[in-house]
Amino acid sequence: MARTTEQIMQQLLAAKEQDETLRERLTSTSKTAIWRLLLYICAFCAHSVEVLMDAFKADVRETVEKLRPHSARWYQEKARQFIMNKTLPEGSDTYDTTGMTDDQIAQAQVVKYAAVVEKDGEVIVKAAKGDEGARQPLDSDELTALTGYMNEVKDAGVRLLVISGEGAAFACTLTVFYDPAMTAEAITAAVRAAVKGYVTTLPFNGLYTNMSLIDAVQAVDGVKIAELMTATAGEAVISVQDVPQYGYYNITDDDITVNAQPYAQ
Repeated sequence: MARTTEQIMQQLLAAKEQDETLRERLTSTSKTAIWRLLLYICAFCAHSVEVLMDAFKADVRETVEKLRPHSARWYQEKARQFIMNKTLPEGSDTYDTTGMTDDQIAQAQVVKYAAVVEKDGEVIVKAAKGDEGARQPLDSDELTALTGYMNEVKDAGVRLLVISGEGAAFACTLTVFYDPAMTAEAITAAVRAAVKGYVTTLPFNGLYTNMSLIDAVQAVDGVKIAELMTATAGEAVISVQDVPQYGYYNITDDDITVNAQPYAQ
């Protein structure tokens, strides 16, 4: 990690004090003394070089990670690089984006969320578009184009399946005992917000657990005891944990039933 200019300056001053000749000759305490200004210039230049080296190392590390073949991360990155209505150059698995700004490239890339899993010898790519908390499936044209692109860039011999669909409707019923100093309406609203916050901020294709949902509800101010009665994803009951089929859930306030009861010992 790059040192600050001030840190380098202090090290140079310490080195000057250790040299008898410099210590006797460079005695001015003025901040504008020529020797101090020269040391500051050296410190600033050294700091700039270290910042550039940090950026270079980070760039190399990221490039190496992205170039690893045959990995789930590689397929995931390739899916995110997909651009609708644009063809790959002959013999290349990377688009020619000459003349496009970074913002234009990001806007043209349809897939905003991607996850890769392996099942029964098949690589499954899950894809979605949209914003955080409002993910959407690709439409039929986008899915067809993405599938063709992924089949073109994949490694030979790999069985590949690309899927994108509407997130399963998540619903749950909770019984919550709350501090009587609060109102049932306020507790219900806060619990619903906590449930939605947990479910909608799960990483794409992330693991949902009933325990984590309860932890989120227990963190609500005024909640004394929370018990999850049921949790479902579509028609399926979630007994302990679940990974969304298409990578994410959909949820509304109407999907969250809260039986709020004042707590009494």
